[in-house]
Amino acid sequence: MKKLIQQQYLWIVNRPGGSNVRLFFRTLEGGDSGDINDVAFSEASPTESIPVNETEFNEVRYDIDPTGSFGSIQFKIVMTSTVSSTPPRVSDFRAICAT
Repeated sequence: MKKLIQQQYLWIVNRPGGSNVRLFFRTLEGGDSGDINDVAFSEASPTESIPVNETEFNEVRYDIDPTGSFGSIQFKIVMTSTVSSTPPRVSDFRAICAT
């Protein structure tokens, strides 16, 4: 199994005031026969803060320093808002994982 050399996540986000979007991920090493559900999620931090904007979408990028080899990956997106009528919106999620 080759060592993972790059993990990059991109998405388009609309984040109105009073809302937030968080990205979590977990990986299973290449060749590992374990259950990915037994691995704890890690929170990814965007390369720049997600701008607050009531109407426009902005591209958000995450660069992750990989560890080990890559077999499986799982994501969890957590969206919160203090106002239920203006939740954050996410589109065009892309994950680039290269060996």
